[in-house]
Amino acid sequence: MRAPSPPHRSPVEPPVPPQESGLPAQLGRIVDGFSRLLAQHVELARMELADEARAVGASAARIAAFIPFILTGYLLLCVALSLILERLLGTGAGFAIVGGINLLGGGVGVWAAVRSMQRRPAMLAATRDELRASALAIKSNPSVELSDGV
Repeated sequence: MRAPSPPHRSPVEPPVPPQESGLPAQLGRIVDGFSRLLAQHVELARMELADEARAVGASAARIAAFIPFILTGYLLLCVALSLILERLLGTGAGFAIVGGINLLGGGVGVWAAVRSMQRRPAMLAATRDELRASALAIKSNPSVELSDGV
């Protein structure tokens, strides 16, 4: 007859050692707890950096998408100004209107993308907050014994 298999544990969770007493065992648990805490902070920072990179990339892509409108508007306004000066309010007025609309639309699009980037929280804000919370918890009660579920 087979022995019952141990319950399935996540690969992230280390196996639970048998409870030992004494200073070496307690120090071992404290070191283990700190190492797991550090690993969790590193994982949080990695995930947060990946999210930030995606968000910044999307905002940069939106800005890049509106740059052709600005360049087209500038070009058309320059052509329109030259035609206006040439003919004094002849054909150039149409180019000026089209160029102004392109320039205005591109400027509004870039402004909206930049504002969206400015509203985002600072990079690694969640990691910074978690590190501060961990430091405060350690400072406020250094005699707390760490459990295996740290």
